[in-house]
Amino acid sequence: MKKLKDDIFTRLLLTFTAVIIFILGGIFFIFKYFLQELVSKTSIDSILAMDEFYAIMAIVALLSFSLLVLVYIIIRNIRKRVSEDVESLSKYLHYISVNKKYDEKVEIKHYFEFLQISVLLKNLIKRLRAKSKKK
Repeated sequence: MKKLKDDIFTRLLLTFTAVIIFILGGIFFIFKYFLQELVSKTSIDSILAMDEFYAIMAIVALLSFSLLVLVYIIIRNIRKRVSEDVESLSKYLHYISVNKKYDEKVEIKHYFEFLQISVLLKNLIKRLRAKSKKK
């Protein structure tokens, strides 16, 4: 079974990479077609035009690669934050289930959704504590 944090990380990265490659390929072939049409209709030297075209495409590829690296860093940071919150919830639940002590504290640092889950778990633990005291 896959872990959620790894699955999200890989899917986002692969999706973004595929989109960048698709856009770059489309730009390359469209620009090349229009440049060839321009060269055939005017008196521009085709070798000079193609050299400039490849220089521009190299710059576009470099910018795209830089953007890809930036997105990788952002996704990695999001993954790290999700991991921290999931890990704290897991430790909290493990402590409660193994030790049967209901006084453990959970610390959620990054995402509101995990905070909501922790509040619901704390309310559940209060009910369990009250039930265990009755017995």
